[in-house]
Amino acid sequence: MRRKWCSLLVLAISFSGVLEGMVPSVFAARKEVELEAPEMAETSVNLDLSDLAPILLKVSEKIDSDFDETAAQELAELAQQLPVGNSNTETIEAKSRGIAGELTIEVVKEDVDVVDVYFASSVPGLILTVDRTIRKHLKMAP
Repeated sequence: MRRKWCSLLVLAISFSGVLEGMVPSVFAARKEVELEAPEMAETSVNLDLSDLAPILLKVSEKIDSDFDETAAQELAELAQQLPVGNSNTETIEAKSRGIAGELTIEVVKEDVDVVDVYFASSVPGLILTVDRTIRKHLKMAP
């Protein structure tokens, strides 16, 4: 009986040594992957001030966000009150295909009745939706 117990003990010690030798190699094979921050996408358009509210309303209909009809109208009204050369920036939470992030809308008053509108987001597909909406509303070629 004593011999069997000693054999089992030697076998257990040997087996644990094998495992100890294997464990580092298993973890050494594991590769760390760095996740990159999503790239920022953007689009912009130069508009007559009279076209700003309709464009913002169309965009608000096409994106999943808190940027509703009221918020679009308020941003258009703020743009009318801006002095020439000044800008107003709004950042809202938005989703596209279930991915949440921020959408930044900047309105720059270039002239008394002309604005540049910049849209930027890191949410994949959101800027594409905004760009298509603008082009469709203004009947621009893609």
